[in-house]
Amino acid sequence: MPRRSSHSLTVPFRRPWAAFGLFVFCLAAGCSREQPAPLRMGSTVWPGFEAFYVARERGYWRDDQVRLVEYASTSELIRAFRNGTIDAGLLTLDEAFLVAQDVPDIRVILVTDVSDGADVIMAAPQYASMKALKGRRVGTETTALGAYVLFRALQLSGLTRDDVTIVPLEFSEHEAAFERGSVDAVVTYEPVRTKLRSAGARQVFDSSEIPGEIVDVLAVRSGYVAANPDATRAVLQGFYRAQSYFQEHPDDALRIAATRENVTPDEFRQSMLLLRVPDAAAVKVMLTGRPSSLQAGAKSLAALMLAQNLLSKPVDVHSLFDEATLQRIFP
Repeated sequence: MPRRSSHSLTVPFRRPWAAFGLFVFCLAAGCSREQPAPLRMGSTVWPGFEAFYVARERGYWRDDQVRLVEYASTSELIRAFRNGTIDAGLLTLDEAFLVAQDVPDIRVILVTDVSDGADVIMAAPQYASMKALKGRRVGTETTALGAYVLFRALQLSGLTRDDVTIVPLEFSEHEAAFERGSVDAVVTYEPVRTKLRSAGARQVFDSSEIPGEIVDVLAVRSGYVAANPDATRAVLQGFYRAQSYFQEHPDDALRIAATRENVTPDEFRQSMLLLRVPDAAAVKVMLTGRPSSLQAGAKSLAALMLAQNLLSKPVDVHSLFDEATLQRIFP
């Protein structure tokens, strides 16, 4: 006879008492409280983001607090933000504008770095300048940072987007497309920059020519921050602890970062020289105030992007920099 039938005949009140016992156990173990959801944070491969992965490896937050989600390109990350797959994302400020068009509740809570030469346009050796690329094929991510870098490079060279043939490429395709000659130049960044330079490519533009315009940030849904301030606080504290670890234990930190970037530790160290990483005090100045120093520049950037059709509609720049959200994290 099946076990379930046998028990129901000999112990008729087993189920009610079992249910009561489970109820008491749950009260003791905390089952009645819903566990906070971990912060699902999307990122791509970028030197300025590696501190988060060092933090994860060093155990600076619990697994149930933060989950890093890696994407092959920022285009994929932006889609994930729009689809609700992630709660937070590591983005450039202009990419945060793209997300804000469809996700108006995102808030910038951290500046990770400012690009000072790390975003580049690499060309085949025969092209010595941006002007030499007139009429040529340029590969770029058309929905993310690449479109902005290309626009500014063309603008400063006296060219327009009509002067080049834009070839849409995801970041994961940059190196292969360049090497097989599908494009004459590519808008890219580390670690592809280093790899193409080693292969003989010529750098015809970099972000040091547009100082302060390419800022990398952590953007989070305000609803998540309100519901889970501890997890949000943990990821920020982990980031700064990892920055300290880079100073105190550089060999190990460089090993962790270089392994994920698929470069040598020295190559990673060289790439970090092309970034400016503000400390916590500097970030506070950038994010707070009415308006904050970053917000003032962001308005000009958003207006430029809208005028050049890099944004499909205006975004509320002021709402991106919300001191109330920061107060929830650091009361």
